[in-house]
Amino acid sequence: MKGLRTILAALLALTLVSGCSQKAEPTKPGEAAVIAGKLSDGTTYEASVRLTGYLNPLQIKTLQNYGMYVGAETIGAVQFEVQLNQLQGQETLDITEIWQAAYQETAEEETEELETLAIPAGEWLKAIEPLAENESARGWALVKKTRNPEFMSLNYLNEKGKQAALVMQIPESQSTLLN
Repeated sequence: MKGLRTILAALLALTLVSGCSQKAEPTKPGEAAVIAGKLSDGTTYEASVRLTGYLNPLQIKTLQNYGMYVGAETIGAVQFEVQLNQLQGQETLDITEIWQAAYQETAEEETEELETLAIPAGEWLKAIEPLAENESARGWALVKKTRNPEFMSLNYLNEKGKQAALVMQIPESQSTLLN
């Protein structure tokens, strides 16, 4: 009986260890995920983020054909919402300066090409402005390197100052362009 208990304990330990080493499931479209980060100057923050929309290359081309400036290199756009829950060390936080994005065709893709959160220059796609504690905003990030991505990885420095990433599934393309 003692041998059986030892085997079961070993299997449980192995299951826990192997479960901890697996990647977390990507956050589903519309679901919020929490990012807790620390900047090099000691500023700490906690933000909730979720992806709410996506414009594919054909829709971006249509906008360009309407005469709306999106930049020749833009091949998509992801809409996201951010709620800044906590902020200590600064009055406002500009997430476009501290987060980087990588767009992937599969969740397991290893070769991510990081880019800053490219923010639209025109007023027709709203950009995320710097946020103060307890403020929220919705805005767009332009996709410039990956055609038809299914996942967006937000890369940031976690609460220990170490590189971390949050993988989020990009929503289906919107059926209408913009209201």
